Amino acid sequence: MKSSFYKYLILILIFLSLSSSEISTGKPNEIIQSVAVIIDAAEFYDEQSYDDILKGLEMINNTYGINYDIYQLENYRTTRLYPYNATYTFNNSLTNHTTLAKSLVNNYDMVAFIGYELRRGEFDPNNYPNTKFLYYDLAGDLPETISSFDKIPNNVIIVSFGENEIGFIAGTLAVATISPFPQKVLMIGTYHYQTPEGTWRDPRTQNLIAGFQSAILRNQPDVLITIDYIDSFWEHLGNYTLAKNLAASYSTADYGMIFTALQNNQTKGVISGLPGHMIIGTDSSRIRNVYKNNSMTLFSVFQTINKSSDFPAGYYTYRFADDVYEITDWLSDENIINETLTDLYIDIVEKGILIPTALIYAKNTSGFEVLPLFSAIFCIITLNIFTRKRRK
Repeated sequence: MKSSFYKYLILILIFLSLSSSEISTGKPNEIIQSVAVIIDAAEFYDEQSYDDILKGLEMINNTYGINYDIYQLENYRTTRLYPYNATYTFNNSLTNHTTLAKSLVNNYDMVAFIGYELRRGEFDPNNYPNTKFLYYDLAGDLPETISSFDKIPNNVIIVSFGENEIGFIAGTLAVATISPFPQKVLMIGTYHYQTPEGTWRDPRTQNLIAGFQSAILRNQPDVLITIDYIDSFWEHLGNYTLAKNLAASYSTADYGMIFTALQNNQTKGVISGLPGHMIIGTDSSRIRNVYKNNSMTLFSVFQTINKSSDFPAGYYTYRFADDVYEITDWLSDENIINETLTDLYIDIVEKGILIPTALIYAKNTSGFEVLPLFSAIFCIITLNIFTRKRRK
């Protein structure tokens, strides 16, 4: 009797260990034959990311026979941040992703929203139980109409990446490949504004900066760090000019490295505002980068759907262990890069070091408010864990 119980227990544990996602099955996995793919504007995704998304959709089509139509949004404009409203151009007419999705939902088996900002707005998948939905690249966040992780409808899949890992990988590569290492580092984020509930920071930008910052402080604890934000209540998310102006204001401040936790158009603005400076970013071309492999990730999502008897609704977070990151333009010895990535795999995947998702308050870091005492203590403890595990 006990032997049978333990056998069943082991089987259950093995099943649970096969996935790091929060899955809520129950809806029959009816065949998906057609997908409407709404992709956020070029202000957020550069050409390389866009081409990689298309590559993934082609792989899905060739393997599973799923047809797709692309609805590429253009000319992002924020009209109101709180409560949120934005407009895009599609097919030469003014619209937004919510309105567009409502016009498509009855014509496709699935509607896919590709882009962090497409989580926002009034579109509620609960109103369309006969259609499946994919929210892709949400940086650990939820669509605004889904109140909590345990309220994800059984027709919705949400996909995120470990943005803190991405920042940590970028920071570690910077330390390993850049010599001499600069004494002053500038980090630029976005989406930092006041709401009736208090100060709000974009989770993506905060996770990226937290990861990058922790990698720098772990390896170069005496470096002077400044964190700044592109702040404008109206149009700032994709605003090239605001990013350029902010970057240019630091042009004479002797920063040897700039990390951009920004969207595509803003990163271009920083490059323009600080010509000749060493700039590191994510998902943006022409600089040292850590890229998300969108084609591999999208294919993995549909592979999971295809293999499941019930529609595998839930929250999926893809991480370094899933081999979905790529690096470009690091301009360094290949052996150093490979050795660094191997060490990162050991630290992150095998040892499971804790990478912060909150900014670390340190006496050599300026540009943001002092964290509450308990948060600061937690971050210091976490940083000590990094050091101890590294020494082991």
